[in-house]
Amino acid sequence: MIICVFCVILCWIGGATAVSRFYPASDGKIMTVNYCYICNQHPDDRSGSDAALAEGDYCPICNQPACRSHLSVVRWRWRESGMVDSALVCRECVRTYAHRSWDVFRRDWIT
Repeated sequence: MIICVFCVILCWIGGATAVSRFYPASDGKIMTVNYCYICNQHPDDRSGSDAALAEGDYCPICNQPACRSHLSVVRWRWRESGMVDSALVCRECVRTYAHRSWDVFRRDWIT
């Protein structure tokens, strides 16, 4: 019971991204994000389209929604297994190297 209450509070604080993540688009397809926070901050650099929004996702570092044109691939090597893995991170987190502080004890960053 305590864990369920904690999860509900965590979702409420985090903006309920897990619930609002899959919002049906007008054509019936599932859209991953409703808007891109980088496109909203820089209207002159609005390179995101409906297709870019459909391929967009939430940044695992800052938890902000971003379209595919504002997501970059970062790669790391797991220290335990030596396997290479990757994730899509928003352009702002890559530019400020915020992804380098993401789980530094288990990941060796490549890019």
